[in-house]
Amino acid sequence: MQYPCRIGTAPFLDGVVVHDGRTGRLFQLNHTAAQVWRSLRDGDPEDAILRTLAQTHGLDPAAVRGDLEAFAEAVRSAGLLGPSEPGEKGAVLRPPRQRPALDAAYRIGEIAVRVTCYPAEIAAAFAPLAAPAIAPKGAVPRTRLALFPARGAFVLTWDDRVVDRLDTAPAARWAMVRQLVSVSARRSWLALLHAGAVASPAGCVLLCGDSGTGKSSFLAGLIHAGFRFMADDIVPLEEGSRLVWPVPLAISIKNGSWPVIGALFPELADAPEIHFGGRRMRFFWPERRTVGADAPGHPAAAVLFPRYLKDAPVALTRLDPAQSLTLLGEGGSLLPTTDAGLAEFLRWWGRLPAYQLSYGRLDEAVAAVRVLTDGLGAGHDGAASGVGAAMAAAP
Repeated sequence: MQYPCRIGTAPFLDGVVVHDGRTGRLFQLNHTAAQVWRSLRDGDPEDAILRTLAQTHGLDPAAVRGDLEAFAEAVRSAGLLGPSEPGEKGAVLRPPRQRPALDAAYRIGEIAVRVTCYPAEIAAAFAPLAAPAIAPKGAVPRTRLALFPARGAFVLTWDDRVVDRLDTAPAARWAMVRQLVSVSARRSWLALLHAGAVASPAGCVLLCGDSGTGKSSFLAGLIHAGFRFMADDIVPLEEGSRLVWPVPLAISIKNGSWPVIGALFPELADAPEIHFGGRRMRFFWPERRTVGADAPGHPAAAVLFPRYLKDAPVALTRLDPAQSLTLLGEGGSLLPTTDAGLAEFLRWWGRLPAYQLSYGRLDEAVAAVRVLTDGLGAGHDGAASGVGAAMAAAP
């Protein structure tokens, strides 16, 4: 799977999900909203759409006009009516001649990849993250990723062909990570989830959510409690088998969690402090607690959306598929951009048990997950939840 460049759509529950591969955003539309969006995307005049809506629902066109205009403006502002292919993608663009800040070979899957990064700030934040994936001595890179500034932005290329253009340093580093995971394996990825993952006897547990919700700190707590580390921040899901595969990239811990996680993993205190994107972080690699990079993929057992709330009691709430998809869409995952691929992903997602976990004490939250995975392993509560209410018609 390569970096996204178009919009994918697929049925979900009683409506449609639209995925903008350029931003990672998800939009859930009910049946009527999906029909209107398709008509707008196909260039149908708004007056014709208005007449069809009024006739279908037996309404006065004047009563419908305001809603239609508001919806059209919303999808237009979201970029869902614009061109689906950025013109620069795939163009040949070679890196500058000067020496890059980072030039190293990494192997996350079966293929060694040469990575050259020219901006020093991004290189300094990427190097400790990718350190566990340094390719063995003598490994010959078969492909190359390069990140460099060009025309006021950061350009990411794969074998000198443009993959994407990024506006900010954090977005550029994240794009490097995603593309590295994409091109370093011989298998095809269905999705690259913005998530962490641990292995349990019941299967893989995914930890999803937006940045700043405490995913990595919670992940570290689970690893200390005996769960095996699979991935932090990026989780590849294989096309067809829908197995989750391990990713040998270090765990990022923000400064607010250093005291708690440092008490569990003393080596965190020795890691260099990285300043990047307005945040302070340290990286560590739980060497003896990982699922090996050469290990087979794991089936997913459940997905959790953890959120740390100071002094809050542990609360584990079951989510229906529409709720969990909404939360996933807030986290910037890279989902399929073909209609068939998105449909495959949504079928898998709709069957995956999902929970929201809020907590104030890490040990209590870890204990709750232990009880949950024990139940899943025993065959309890493992079936997908019933379908909830129909989804609203607004992106």
